[in-house]
Amino acid sequence: MTTDHTHLARRYESEAEQYPEERAEALLDAAAAWKSAGDTERAARLLTEVIGGGGVDACWARAELAQLHLDAGDDAAAALQLSSLASDPALDEGPCQIVAEWFAGRGDHAQALRWYDRAVSRLAAEELRPNADQLSSPLVTILLRGRRETRRQLGLAPDATDECATVADAGWEALRPTLNGILAAPAAAAPRQVRVTAFTRDQRALARQRWPREYTDDDEVYYAACQQRWQALLDRGSRVEVVPLPVDGLVAFAQERDLSPTEPTTKERFGATVSRQLVISWPPQRNARCWCGSGAKYKKCCLRTL
Repeated sequence: MTTDHTHLARRYESEAEQYPEERAEALLDAAAAWKSAGDTERAARLLTEVIGGGGVDACWARAELAQLHLDAGDDAAAALQLSSLASDPALDEGPCQIVAEWFAGRGDHAQALRWYDRAVSRLAAEELRPNADQLSSPLVTILLRGRRETRRQLGLAPDATDECATVADAGWEALRPTLNGILAAPAAAAPRQVRVTAFTRDQRALARQRWPREYTDDDEVYYAACQQRWQALLDRGSRVEVVPLPVDGLVAFAQERDLSPTEPTTKERFGATVSRQLVISWPPQRNARCWCGSGAKYKKCCLRTL
């Protein structure tokens, strides 16, 4: 695996030289690959170069460099990067959400909330819809759920943004058919449509807390395996739709039918009941938000695992 990541990192560095107009993005990809290969010093050098160029890519680079420092136990260096990131005028919600999730994972809910608040403040007004008839996208809802859970951990009363998350949850739930839905058969000439299920990052964290013996693999291994299975389906001519699995919804579904919520067949049956308005077409566009709910662009997140 290290050899594969090293090869990928060198390929991205080569692309940075070949396509100077996309150099920053290619170096971000190369830094991620070097990190996976275990060469964090080289990853840090590339991220520092991207930061020097400024703009949105520099924000992603600062977030990634802060994580490198956190992983190394250098909280002071991480704090310096995060301070610069917070004041960067090019900052958008993606890096904010990733940083919030890092702090939440470390149990620092106060810091996580600060970054969730920064993320929410950068959403467009139409992305915050406190109306069940005008739902936020699934990925925005993931961000709002993360913020709501962080506030709950801090013992704070729900605020208006938490209510947006609650309304969005209720709206999405109302779209789920009450009976097991059966997809209409595709036309004979059309590719076969396949529904797959997966936990987004916030729900996978909940699943690991609830069933620690069932979900022991590393998150990145999990998401890479999902992508590789789905790519194989795509290569065989299938169309792939991802059903994001909500832990509470999956448990309720299983209990109603006397099934195990951790069994793959239960997840498949659950996925078949979900309205098409809740599924995510895979793969996303390179510049779209990643299907996994990280808040990052697909090209800067799970696309790297293919």
